Amino acid sequence: MSDDIFVQALSCFREGRIEEAIAKCEEILRHNDQHAGALRMLGAIALSKNDPEGVVRYFGRALEFNEPDPEIEYNLGIACRKLGKQNEAIDWFSKSISHKRDYTQAYRQRSI
Repeated sequence: MSDDIFVQALSCFREGRIEEAIAKCEEILRHNDQHAGALRMLGAIALSKNDPEGVVRYFGRALEFNEPDPEIEYNLGIACRKLGKQNEAIDWFSKSISHKRDYTQAYRQRSI
């Protein structure tokens, strides 16, 4: 069931129907609070809306239940920096680099 709803959410997201995508992801999470796709999509939407609290909430949860992801860790670093959490940001950039040694953006952000 949640996979079918996620496909619908993905379609809504791609078509720019963001509020519908959010509603579908929230529906998925009511049934499965560890659904990686829904958490990642909500994190990406929060990132696009410049909502650092949402980025931390959704991407952070996505990482709790899934393999490390350097791009998500990098985005968590950016979000933490926007929230004034410099030490946490540096930690996320360092984690990102540990999973992707040639991640030049993360190196650059870590040095700021």
